[in-house]
This record gives sequence, structure tokens and C-alpha cells, in this order.
Amino acid sequence: MSESEQSRRPSIAALAMAGTFITVAAAIGTIVWSSMDSGLAGLSDFLMGLIPTAIIALGSSVTAFVALVERSRPRWIAVTALVISGVLGSLSGFIVLAALMQEGTTHR
Repeated sequence: MSESEQSRRPSIAALAMAGTFITVAAAIGTIVWSSMDSGLAGLSDFLMGLIPTAIIALGSSVTAFVALVERSRPRWIAVTALVISGVLGSLSGFIVLAALMQEGTTHR
């Protein structure tokens, strides 16, 4: 592969950052979407929106981790993508898990 072909190919770190942007957009969309309704309807919209947000964040985090393992340049993009996606994924995953656990204890 020639040098010019290799330089045009996007790096894995750039792909991870794109996934992070999609994760942030999904989180913002979830918040805006759930704020349209009030009460339990808004809460259920919020929880349903967090599930794809957590899945996208997980994929972006894994991609960023692979970029770091392969020493993709520039490294700061992969580190930033890993931190932002990791925080959003952990937060949304924890909220969904807590809601599911609470749901299981209220119907007994």
C-alpha cells in the first residue's frame, strides 16, 4: 500500500471519536425526547432512550480501546473517545440497570 493510500484511510481513533459523537447525540436526543412528556411517560421514554445510548457507548469504548492497543496516532483522540464514551456508557447502563432492578422488586 502506498503512503498516500494509507494516509487517506481514517484511523481507528477517528472512528472511535465518531462513535463518541453519535453517543453524545443519542444522549442529548434522549433527554430532549423524554422532556416532551411528563410523569411516568417521560421516564419510560428516558429509560428506553438510554438503552441504545449505552450500546453505542460500549461499541465506541471498545473501538477506542482497540485504537489504544494498536497505538493509533494521534492517541489523544482515542483517549478522549474512551473517557467520554466510558462515562456516558457507564452512567446510562447504571441507570437502566437500577431501573430494571427496581422494576423487579415492585411487582412481587
